[in-house]
Amino acid sequence: MTRARERARSAGVVRQRSPLRLHALIRSGIRLGLLPSMAQLVEGQLIDAYATSRNAVRETMSRLAEEGLVSRSPGRGTVVAGMIHELALEDISPRRGSLSDTGRGGQHEYSNVEIETACIPLTPLLRNRLRTKQPWVWVTEWLTLRGGEPLLVYINYSLGSSARELGTDEASDGLQAIFRRTYGAELARIDTTVESVTCDERTGRALGVEPGSPLLFRERVMIDVDGVPRECNHTFFPGGKVSLRAVTEVDPGPAA
Repeated sequence: MTRARERARSAGVVRQRSPLRLHALIRSGIRLGLLPSMAQLVEGQLIDAYATSRNAVRETMSRLAEEGLVSRSPGRGTVVAGMIHELALEDISPRRGSLSDTGRGGQHEYSNVEIETACIPLTPLLRNRLRTKQPWVWVTEWLTLRGGEPLLVYINYSLGSSARELGTDEASDGLQAIFRRTYGAELARIDTTVESVTCDERTGRALGVEPGSPLLFRERVMIDVDGVPRECNHTFFPGGKVSLRAVTEVDPGPAA
């Protein structure tokens, strides 16, 4: 047994003082609707409810305010002011094409604003990701809004004869059908990577966030049944207000 575990066993139940853990717990509460919009966040109540310290609560409230999830004023105190949009990490359903709500509140109205569509020279990175010698690629950039609020910037690089449709409106028949129409092949695999990047001025204006703010960056490569990559897309989400959710089914295996 490690010394840290020995100390924990001898100390018994203690208050948690980590602002990192408290921040994650309260963000989860906002995301799940356990702390709804306009809910009052009282310092003393949070200290008791989360068995934590005053310093941890104050640091957490400052971080949440920077993320736009709470507002703080002398007259009203601290209240939940924003929500976290929970989206499927991968969704190819006909209902939403490649975008779906997984959290509370049901489906929401999406709309897309096309920023640019062009045929551009293939860069070394895209040549590597798409494994092609083709000298050009279609690029289309969209701004997607959810209930009128900017939600994401989506950039798609495709090798088809024309730029691919987005397919997040109600009439969409799903990503698999769009892929089949565009490339004449079946979609077999999606390779996905998610990382954090900082926001530039242009994207900040589109998403309504400050330059330098954290963004979630998701890269996906769409691969057909023959193992041929057909497109690469990049999605940028405001890091403070979007979560990406995946559910993994686990085979329990044979009983011991």
